[in-house]
Parts: sequence; structure tokens; C-alpha cells
Amino acid sequence: MQTEVNATFDEEIGEELVDRTRELLPLFKKHAADAERDARFSDECVQAMKDAGLLDIIMAKDKGGLGASFTTYQKVTHTISRVSPAAGWLHAIMGAAGFYSNKFPQYVKDEIYVDGLPPLMCGVISLGGEIEKVDGGYLATARWPFSTGCYHAEWALGAVAVKDADGNVVSGASIVVPSSDFKIEDTWKDVTGMRGTGSATVVLDRVFVPESHTIPADYQIDKTWEAVPEDGDVTDCWPVWALLVGSNTAVALGAAEGMLEMVQDAASRRAITYSQYEHISDSAVAQSELAKAALRIHAAKLIVYESAAELDRKALRHEQITISDRARSRGEHGFAVDLLRQAADALLTVYGTSAFVGSNDLQLFWRDINVITRHALAATNSGTESYGKALLGVEPNNIQQLYL
Repeated sequence: MQTEVNATFDEEIGEELVDRTRELLPLFKKHAADAERDARFSDECVQAMKDAGLLDIIMAKDKGGLGASFTTYQKVTHTISRVSPAAGWLHAIMGAAGFYSNKFPQYVKDEIYVDGLPPLMCGVISLGGEIEKVDGGYLATARWPFSTGCYHAEWALGAVAVKDADGNVVSGASIVVPSSDFKIEDTWKDVTGMRGTGSATVVLDRVFVPESHTIPADYQIDKTWEAVPEDGDVTDCWPVWALLVGSNTAVALGAAEGMLEMVQDAASRRAITYSQYEHISDSAVAQSELAKAALRIHAAKLIVYESAAELDRKALRHEQITISDRARSRGEHGFAVDLLRQAADALLTVYGTSAFVGSNDLQLFWRDINVITRHALAATNSGTESYGKALLGVEPNNIQQLYL
């Protein structure tokens, strides 16, 4: 059933947010090399995102956000990623964490929100710890790897198994923990790409967690395929995981466009070694390869923004997003990131082996693209398998429904 509603997105603020983002690009670019070296972005950059409202884009106005569309959110992530894929991913994840926190029970929000606004959060939804019941709450022991934003977070969210007094697992839950109660294990400096995101490991060692900081498993399950709230905000209709999948592709898209610009800029200045060509731009082969890379990037861009527009259209109509819709989305994004990997490889080849010099941003962007496009939420084969199953009338059960 489709129900027309009066709620809409604030498109005026949407254009303004993209303009604010462009103003911050020199700052993100300035800090990108240090972020790669230090395996984390600067607090200054994250604070600039927060001050500009870039982390509140997809939160409803009545919940402290800016009420913009998912398309706007994608534009911002995409734009940042053109100068720094790591900063783009930080924006995507930390902005999504604020949006997701609005789905928490009210008693949790009463505990962690300040003046009605969510804190800076990092989060890992995959199971990574356990809690045991004690008076007034629980003792938590956990390791949550890949906690993007943990160096900047005021609170961390993570999934845990709940144990009874005999040590038996009786249910699942999530907990929120203030930064004063968790440690960060520096596990991120030895990664090949996306190092600047600082996605290290959050560690809890028998930390007391009050009842009011626990979230039942029900709240972790995205139920937008079951029922759509007709009187809720349009943002209530967005599946959380669809947003994260789309954001992943937007990062890779921005990075690929950044690579294309670098190669275009160098093509009229660089020769092709051991050839008759004094400039890359003189070679018909290079011209053809550059064109094919640009077309792959453009095709991926069409997918990214049509997918975002479809989510926005369905949300405005409060229309149910079916499992088949989700499977198609996973397939589309899986296909898009494959196009972007191919484009990145071609651009590096056109430029030549000096692209692999450590000071050349091309190799950094290429590494970031090859890591982010293999994230489990954007994996090409998983996404296309899900969509293939849906096309054949087979339940897309290769991906847990929670993450589809």
C-alpha cells in the first residue's frame, strides 16, 4: 500500500550543505597526508564536519537534524571523497551513526543526547563481545574492530551476546558506552588502504554498563520491509543498511573522479617512457583507455544517484521497500564498485609506474578504492548473487536479512 504524505525533504538546505562541503575541501586535502601517516584524521576536520552540519544531514528536523534527502547525503560524501576518500568514509559512517541513534529507545537517547542532539558516535553492529548480568546492569567485555570514528567518538555502540548467571547465551543486545569507559587498540596502521579513517578497535574490559545503556536486539533489526510508519517522518522509511551500502559506493565514486582529474591534468605534461610520445595525451591508446575509464565512472555515478533518488521517492510516498528492492540495490552497488575498480586500474596504467611513488596521491586513491570496494556491504559477488536470486524468485539468503 502506498500512502501519500505531506512530509518532504528540505532541498534548500541540501544545496547549501553541498556548498558548505566545497568550502571545507581545502581543509580535508591539507590533512589527508597526515591522516594517512597517523592512521586517523584530525579532530579539527571532524569538528569542521560537525560545525557545518554535515553529520546531521539525514536526521529529521524534529529530531535535531537538517531534514535533507539521502541524495544530498550522497552528494556530500561523494564531494569530500574527491579530495580524500578517508574523510569521505568518516563522514558517511559518523553521519549514519547519528541517524541510526535516533532509532534507539527513548530511555537511551535521554541518557546520551545533549540538548536533544546525538553525540559523536562510532559503532559496530556485528557481534563482538558479551555482557553478564550484575546488580543494576551488566559487565561488558568486548572487542569491536573496524570502529570508524572511534578516535573522535563521545560514545561507542556495539553488539554483544547476553549471558545468564550460568554463562549461557540467552539473547543478543547492543550497548552504548562513553569514551571514558573504552580503550582504543591501534590496529589500523598496518592496513593497505583507507588508513586515514582510523578504523581501529574499541576494547571493553569488564566495563559496567547500566540497564539504561542497553538496547534490546529488536532495535537492531531494520523492519522497514515489514511495515512503514504512515505518520512518521520520511527518514523512518530508509533502511539503515541501504544507506551504508550507497555511501560506500559514493566514496569510491569520489575517489575515482579524483583519480581521473589527476590523470587528465598530467596527460599534457608527462611523456610515455620508451615511446615516441612526448605527452600521454598524444597516444591514441591512452586516449581510448582514459575515455573508457571516464565512461565507467559516469555509469557508476548514474547508478549511485538513481539508487539514492529511488530511496528518496519511496520514502516520500512511505512506500514499502521490499526484499527484492534491497537485493537489486545490493546488486547495483556491487556492479558499480566493480566498474570503479576497473576505472582506477586503467587510470593508473595510463599514468605509468611513477603513480606508485609514495608521495603520489594516485596510488593512495587507488589503494583506498581497492579496499573500500571490498567492504562486506559493497562486495560485488555478494550483491550480484542476491539480485540474481531475487530475479529467479529465490530468497536472497546469501546475505543475512539484517544486512540486506
